[in-house]
Amino acid sequence: MPDRQVREADRTLAQACQDVEELFLTQLLGALRRTLLTGLKKADSQGEKYQALADQEVARALAAGGGLGLARTLYQHVAGARLPRPERDCHGEREPEPPRDPGGPDAAAAGGADA
Repeated sequence: MPDRQVREADRTLAQACQDVEELFLTQLLGALRRTLLTGLKKADSQGEKYQALADQEVARALAAGGGLGLARTLYQHVAGARLPRPERDCHGEREPEPPRDPGGPDAAAAGGADA
């Protein structure tokens, strides 16, 4: 993939991660507001709409400023999953093979499992 496409894909992924954090924060703020205001005078439907818009704008500002770090963590996880696993670690050593199941099909062929 050319560098330009990679950069565009990274920007799209970063925006999607920020959007997820914004949605999460919007839901969190709304739940906090409902919990804290339980038992107080209920707002009318128009007031609830304005509160939801206010929650959304606060969440957007929080997410754009780094928020809870959810967007960054999501980005690192998803972007890291797209990268091939290196054959060697940062010290030049080979990455160890994942452990094999001692009772798996490879063990029977090697004579390692009791039959």
